[in-house]
Amino acid sequence: MSASFVGGVALAFVLVQLGGCADPNLRDRWARDYRVTPEPAPTPTAPVRPGPASDSPPRKQAETARPDPKYVDDTRGTRLDVGRSTVSPRSVPPGGSLVLSVQYTVLTANVGASTKITETHALVIDSEPVELRRQEVVRTQGTHTANAKVTLPGTLSTGNYTLVTTISDGKINKTVKTSFAVN
Repeated sequence: MSASFVGGVALAFVLVQLGGCADPNLRDRWARDYRVTPEPAPTPTAPVRPGPASDSPPRKQAETARPDPKYVDDTRGTRLDVGRSTVSPRSVPPGGSLVLSVQYTVLTANVGASTKITETHALVIDSEPVELRRQEVVRTQGTHTANAKVTLPGTLSTGNYTLVTTISDGKINKTVKTSFAVN
């Protein structure tokens, strides 16, 4: 036999083994199952101390279902999502006025339900927020825009500042920041 024939047969044997054609058990032993199977949740048990009048066996402790906080913000099922925030003009003199616009969405469990929303606009000066405007409105489910014309203090020095808008329903607070310059 020639060396090339023996080498070819050996190569074919290796390829067949790697491909798993010869033995499916070999293929299954090397293959990984990446599917995630949920583990059953442990059921907590709390033994109940039997009293003199009770000879009952230990009972299971009642489980309370809790909603996932990533998806539901409070017990009513209300959710607030704050989107884009813009300020115009981007540069103003001290004592000038800005128009601030913030888009947000109110989602409720009941489509026709109204939610009392507080829109608060604050200017951050030396790491401290100074409230410029607060407005309470009643909103239904959907996307809304909080528009506010705010006048800056005349004593404001030149530099970059941040306006913080907070949208709240009393339980949920969502904030968005927008920067501008005083020249």
